[in-house]
Amino acid sequence: MKVSPHEDKTTDVADRLVAVDVDGSDAFEKVSVTPSEARSAMLRLVPQLCHLDEKTITQLAHLMSVCEYPAGAILALEDQVGVETFIVVEGQVEISVGGRLIGYAGSGEFLGEMAQFGGGRRSATLRALTPLTVLVIGPHEFAQMLHQPLISKAVMEGLVGRLRMQLEAPETIPSRPRPVLVAQNPVPDPDICW
Repeated sequence: MKVSPHEDKTTDVADRLVAVDVDGSDAFEKVSVTPSEARSAMLRLVPQLCHLDEKTITQLAHLMSVCEYPAGAILALEDQVGVETFIVVEGQVEISVGGRLIGYAGSGEFLGEMAQFGGGRRSATLRALTPLTVLVIGPHEFAQMLHQPLISKAVMEGLVGRLRMQLEAPETIPSRPRPVLVAQNPVPDPDICW
């Protein structure tokens, strides 16, 4: 059976994230997984979702795709129309509003969901601070996800946290190096998403 390039990419990401401890030693064995299993493994890394049952994780995994962005890439531009929500799997994202850095997001955090609720406009610019792997959820799939109370709660907690960040003084934001802009690509490129 021939594997598509997108399935190969998903498996490569999963191989970085999933390992089996061999005989209790520090040696790890490479695990072969399908793209759906890889997305499920990524979801299990999200603290707000890891306690969901296997059936729910599997259903959610089918609603998402995986994208990788280089450091410096723009995931979302403030005031631009946005239709997708991101869940950070690996890496760091810099969040800015009106050109002012308001915070950072990392593994397990939901981003871009405000555009799903607020008329489709992005409330912040999201820039990859490091190489980034994200799960991407479209608007229809996002609406389906919100039927799960625990997911709705996780999304609301993320929204409240970022709203609080916007109210904080800039001095409270930890200092981090700014990335060199590598790509400005607010719409996921098929070469980096699968």
